[in-house]
Amino acid sequence: MSDTDPAQELNSTEAPDLELSVIIPARNEQRSLASCLASILSQSEPGFLLGQQWELIVVNDDSTDSTRTIAAEAAATHEGVLVLDAPPLDLSANGGFTGKTNACWTGAQAARGRNLLFTDADTIHETNDISRSLREADRHNAALLSYSPAKSSPASGSTPSCR
Repeated sequence: MSDTDPAQELNSTEAPDLELSVIIPARNEQRSLASCLASILSQSEPGFLLGQQWELIVVNDDSTDSTRTIAAEAAATHEGVLVLDAPPLDLSANGGFTGKTNACWTGAQAARGRNLLFTDADTIHETNDISRSLREADRHNAALLSYSPAKSSPASGSTPSCR
């Protein structure tokens, strides 16, 4: 378990020592983040344990609600969860990333996994979803694998689930 301070250091030069890094960019997601985190934290299974074979990185993207607090609570109670703060956006003419890509890049730079899985904070992952996606990528020798959430009715207010 870890949580970073604002003076976080990112190091992308180290060799990956985990199979997977799950990265969640999150901005003002207090309504959905706890459910998303619960679904991802439940992905640990024998041979695929959080903190041993994979990690979870939540990148707080300048939230003004309790998003960071929710993520920090998960980090305090689960080995292998890291909370980062995305750096301020450079909105000058020669600026770099903007919006969600800034948070995704921040997470990718801190990641220790050989594979990166980016997911939104308003999704729910089904049981064994993450390990199943890794096996699928391996089986097809895929460098990139993209999954779409199961569709839900916006009128129902339900959160998309990933399959």
